Amino acid sequence: MNIRRVVITGAAALTLVAGGTAAGAAIAGGPVDSHGVIYGCYTTKAANGTHALVLQDAGTTCPSGTTAIQWNQQGPAGPQGSQGPKGDPGPAGPPGATGAQGPQGPQGPPGPSSLDALDGTACNVGSPDAGVLHVKYGLNAAVTLTCVPTTLETLQVSVSGGDGNDSVVSDPAGIDCNPGLSASACSEPLPRDATVTLTAQPDATDVFDGWSGGGCSGTSRTCTVTMDQAQKVTASFHVEYNLGVQLAVPGTFPAGAASVNLTVQPPGFSKTYQTTAGSQFFNNTFSLPAGTVVTITVTPLGFGPNPPVNWYGDCSGSTGDTCTITMNSGKSAAVAVAQPL
Repeated sequence: MNIRRVVITGAAALTLVAGGTAAGAAIAGGPVDSHGVIYGCYTTKAANGTHALVLQDAGTTCPSGTTAIQWNQQGPAGPQGSQGPKGDPGPAGPPGATGAQGPQGPQGPPGPSSLDALDGTACNVGSPDAGVLHVKYGLNAAVTLTCVPTTLETLQVSVSGGDGNDSVVSDPAGIDCNPGLSASACSEPLPRDATVTLTAQPDATDVFDGWSGGGCSGTSRTCTVTMDQAQKVTASFHVEYNLGVQLAVPGTFPAGAASVNLTVQPPGFSKTYQTTAGSQFFNNTFSLPAGTVVTITVTPLGFGPNPPVNWYGDCSGSTGDTCTITMNSGKSAAVAVAQPL
């Protein structure tokens, strides 16, 4: 075995060289293993205050009178350095996929399609010279707009009920009355004896109830107003919700041997369902104004005394043959009639 001696004194730093090769290099079968750990033996007794250190092949036993020692070539980690400068931002990623198209909004009021559409509209409103525009075409494509003094009458439109997003628009344009819009236009000066067509536009969950005032009535979505004087017109709406009703009839009876009568009040629905060879499920949907109190009743016939009636959905917790629901949102109710035990 080749002996390499190193003298250690006090806490002096140690640089170790083995066979001319820096200790940082792993020597197969030598004092440095594949992980860079160095193995050695130092004398147990000091001579004149010094110890002799002998490199020892990894995996061998130190001779008598020496003590094994090992250390790693890699020293402890130094302090963390300061943060380097921020790198340049990377390139922008590709654009994401286009989302699904949203629902179509309500139709807006028609705008003027040409100068001709301005003919007959109000001008100088609020002044002694108030009147209507007349459009006149001359030579070389000249156009003359003249405000002809005329008495103007004000059309006032209001929207009542509904969810606050119903609207009324006019033709000719000018009225776009929607309580849910900050730019709602519910008043328009019009020449005396002019006619204007109003159109009611209910929101998705609302229903148009009808017109009042200004000679308008009925439930048609349009109404024509004659401005022989100042006019006030009201369009009324209400919110409706859907009520789904499901009835389950058992198939434990022969076809036609028993039946269940189902009534929904309002709207006054009543129908009798016969038993068949298998269990049957019947679905009905009703549209009802918000706030309506609905009573659902089932009457089993031919089932024997006191057949079990079980309620589900928004009727859960109901007992007997009747369930009551208040339509403050969309509702669903299910009822099953079973054969008595």
